[in-house]
Amino acid sequence: TRSCPQPSPLLPSNATREREDRRLFNLSRSLTSMTKSNKKVKSMTLDGWLTKGKTKSDKETKKKTSKYPLQTTHVKKKIDDDQYTRGTVTGYDASKDTYQIKFENNEVASWTLSNVDWGISLEKIIGTPIAKPFYSSPTDKQPKIFNGSVVDVDSENMDEIMYKVLYEDDDSEEYTRTELQEWIDLYKKEQKTPKQTKKRKQKSQETGSTKQKKRKEPKEESDKENVKREQTTGSRGRRRSKVSYAEGDLMDTDDESAKEEVSKKSRKTLSKRKNTIDSDDESEFEDVAVESDGDDDLSDDILVAEGDDSEEEEVPKSKRKKKATKSTKSVKVEEDAEEDDYDDSKMSKSQKDLQQRLKKGRDSYKPNNNPQKMPSEPYVDPVGVDPTKGIVEGIVSTQVSKLGKLLQSALADGDSLLQFPLRLQTACSGTDAPSIALGLIQESLSKLSDSKSFEYSHEMSCEIEPFKQAYIGRNFPGVLLFPDITKLTGSPEVIDVYGRPQTIPNGNLFVAGTSCKDFSMLKTRDRLDIEDKGTSGETFLAAVEFLEIKQPPVAIFENVDGAPWDKMQEYIKGRLELKHRNDTKAIKDSKKKGDADNELKFSINESGRYIAEEIPRQVGIRAGSVIQGYVKGGHDANDVIPLSSSKKSKKGFITLGQLAKEHNINLNNDTLVMERKARYCTRLVKLDTKNYGLPQTRNRKYLFIWRSDDPNDDLGDYFQEIMKHLETPLLYSMDAFLLPPTHDRIRCFREALRSGPGLMVARERSKELDFFDWELSQVKDLPLHLVFREKNGVAERSRYLTGWDTRGRKLVAPGFWTELVDMWNHRRCDMIDCFGAAAIRDAISRDPLHHSFTWDISQNVTRAPFRSATVGVSGCVTPGGELVLPHKGRTAMGYEKLLLQGI
Repeated sequence: TRSCPQPSPLLPSNATREREDRRLFNLSRSLTSMTKSNKKVKSMTLDGWLTKGKTKSDKETKKKTSKYPLQTTHVKKKIDDDQYTRGTVTGYDASKDTYQIKFENNEVASWTLSNVDWGISLEKIIGTPIAKPFYSSPTDKQPKIFNGSVVDVDSENMDEIMYKVLYEDDDSEEYTRTELQEWIDLYKKEQKTPKQTKKRKQKSQETGSTKQKKRKEPKEESDKENVKREQTTGSRGRRRSKVSYAEGDLMDTDDESAKEEVSKKSRKTLSKRKNTIDSDDESEFEDVAVESDGDDDLSDDILVAEGDDSEEEEVPKSKRKKKATKSTKSVKVEEDAEEDDYDDSKMSKSQKDLQQRLKKGRDSYKPNNNPQKMPSEPYVDPVGVDPTKGIVEGIVSTQVSKLGKLLQSALADGDSLLQFPLRLQTACSGTDAPSIALGLIQESLSKLSDSKSFEYSHEMSCEIEPFKQAYIGRNFPGVLLFPDITKLTGSPEVIDVYGRPQTIPNGNLFVAGTSCKDFSMLKTRDRLDIEDKGTSGETFLAAVEFLEIKQPPVAIFENVDGAPWDKMQEYIKGRLELKHRNDTKAIKDSKKKGDADNELKFSINESGRYIAEEIPRQVGIRAGSVIQGYVKGGHDANDVIPLSSSKKSKKGFITLGQLAKEHNINLNNDTLVMERKARYCTRLVKLDTKNYGLPQTRNRKYLFIWRSDDPNDDLGDYFQEIMKHLETPLLYSMDAFLLPPTHDRIRCFREALRSGPGLMVARERSKELDFFDWELSQVKDLPLHLVFREKNGVAERSRYLTGWDTRGRKLVAPGFWTELVDMWNHRRCDMIDCFGAAAIRDAISRDPLHHSFTWDISQNVTRAPFRSATVGVSGCVTPGGELVLPHKGRTAMGYEKLLLQGI
């Protein structure tokens, strides 16, 4: 694969240069017209440049140079789908009429004027926020706003440039220039909403106070009539505003007339809505404090109660505020104001605690309001295919057929980096999926060719969880199994899980999926960094230590998207680009900007070598690392200048700033190099399970690591290209991976629930205190459930799926396993009822008893989504997750979880 030709340079040949200039100019003009608000850099058209003068005088050159200020003009260049690298205009060559661009990876390129125009346009358009409305019907006045940002520009078709927008839940859509401009304008309008609302509020207060002076005191009879009238109007039923995703569905079709009709209808509804608000300023916004933080669409899925007997209505009538009858948004804000208007003096300490938790829950609640997508192609019904046999093997076989010739050539090449037979080592092994995958590859490859077989051996595993150790011991007999990755390199012999001293075997492929709990975004308040001595940091540093000691030629690390990957790569490569020394690479950063010049400190040993002693959080250097030297910016990465001090064993520490001053190191351009026993290069790739044939949304990042003394080794480019080539269409929905009701595993599980241990658990559950009695139960999840029901318009006693009550009383919906529902506590039962009601009250109403849903009831009710982003695709499947399948009336079996993982 290394013999593949390199891509052609960006600068075109002389024969096609003018044509390329005009093509790029037309592209940049289409982008520049949408980013006129950024006036720091103005694009010069090619025609205008050609008519400036017929001779290239010094004056003309000066004008062209001043067009783009050096060192302050930034551009972007596309390196892959949704991936761009940033560069800076550093110089101008008047003789060749080209600009010198330096990118973040120290790559230097020469660009023409049109190239620079295009790059500046990309710099301004990538990341542009948009807001898109959706409607339930043409007569609906309240749009629901979904926010996103531009992440990619498709310029292959000159006639119609497409802009890719990514939403917060990783859904994406493509728009034309006209459509995108409309959504950009809408976003700007939404950002101005708070100021306009505040002005309307002040105006209404002034007019209200003026009228109040002229108003006379009402008589007692009229006062009673007003109270009676208020009670009568307050007895109306619940109202609800739905969101329509019809527009989003039509935009994915090929029917241009349907798209145009929906677009016109949307603009018409928006203008109608604006006129309604403008005409009702004084009547609808009196005494209403509207605060907009970009989540104005929260009210669209809220059920508005005007006459219930709930606690929210237990407010003195003298304090009730005037309710809007036309604006759902103003009604929602007034209700929130009433909810917070409670008297602390009449509440117990427990009730005050509950109110505080409710307020906190309302402020942090974020609904799952992005439109649910249908699959691009209909799912295949695996008629006659047993989910336990055939589906996973077929997916792997398809991938092997894509790379069959490449694998065969790798087997025949004796000088490749990865030697055969493969000797696999895994750490934080879990299910040891790499070993299973290699076995499936070997089986598929043997069917394609009679050449040399694909040989591998599973040398060792390392897992600390006892139940996972039992799984590995049962399914991989004879494989060395160690309990703790942090103890693999401490001594020549390591104690295995059976208490026997063992020697770590050699390997040539090391795969580690280190702990992700501390890095995960689910731990919004308690996330820990690498240096915080948490499980995630310790296991990662232990994996880096294993690389340093055992030196396998190839390794793969896996973790969540939110892990500090930039700093993790610095730990592995042993190189610190000084221009990034203060970049935010830590999970927990202080509010002040990093100061590595003074906080990164070194000591000097007896040999005059610099030893890293104190390291700031944003720098990925291991304590005790010895500085080998530094590389001058723009020089060969292997040209390391040795670094040592003339003063032996100097007392105290020397800072990075002092070190740079003493050795003339450029802190904005040079690279600091640490001593390593083995040099590694890295390439980070983000992958999603559903793009490789498995119906599960599991976004993870994989770090490909390989031994190389050349920091500019391009092997990572081929790895990324291979992963892109291996993407497989999603043929089967999640239901194809579920076992039939008559399967032996299902039957045995139900029998276990009905047996003695199951009955014992059911009796203990029946003694549980009432979940909704805060004074009695004090369950901390109760405020979250109350907030979820409030925000989604679900009544407290709406429990149609489980019908749970105290003393073990339940009224279970048809199809649910009653013996399983008896195992659940009140929190789990109520969470299922909350999700069921939310699914029915969704914009596209679906009955969970008849449609495919997966609910993770091991998470909080406000944290877990009640529907996935794509129909037929489950959320992230974890070993400890409790996935409820309401249309099956049960939870997902452990065996089914393994199938969804491709095992």
